[in-house]
Amino acid sequence: MAAKKRTGGGAKTKSRSKKKPATKKKAAAPSRRSAAKKRSQRPARKTTTKRPAARKKAAVRKKAPARRTVSRAESSRAIARLRRDMASRNETMTDHPYLERVRRFVENRLGSKMTLSRVAGIAGLEETYFSAYFHTTVGLTYSQWLSGLRVIAAVDLMQQGASMEVAARKSGFGHLRTLQRSFKRRLGLPPRAYKSS
Repeated sequence: MAAKKRTGGGAKTKSRSKKKPATKKKAAAPSRRSAAKKRSQRPARKTTTKRPAARKKAAVRKKAPARRTVSRAESSRAIARLRRDMASRNETMTDHPYLERVRRFVENRLGSKMTLSRVAGIAGLEETYFSAYFHTTVGLTYSQWLSGLRVIAAVDLMQQGASMEVAARKSGFGHLRTLQRSFKRRLGLPPRAYKSS
């Protein structure tokens, strides 16, 4: 037999391709009608009775905490402790001429704004140095000391018959909310305890 000559460009040969294995076709998404039909075939759910809306709201509502009643003796003891504490701290200030000058200045102008920089200028000291010097000598920061003086002044005004708003303004707190926060912090009692006593 004669050998066939193969040429590279002329004859076309069929390529044998491997057949892919048969895969399962994806099921089509159920139509709306068939989904509704399935729902109608399901057993009915048990229905529960709901509480009326008014009852539900009442269950959610929380009771407001009861106001703590403060006895006159308790409020008197708290202010007496603060007065003793502030008197002893003011006494230590008399030994230091810079701080004594500041104490007299602040006590005479308690209702006006007393910033740390203003008071440091009165003492003739730089603000940072004055703050550290005040704290080490008196045992309180300047703002804590000033707050104590203002609380005592506000208590005195309220015991003379002034309203809490007037006492807050005249003692230098400015606003009633600031007065209330300072009373809670310094005495642990609200200002109304001193208004009634």
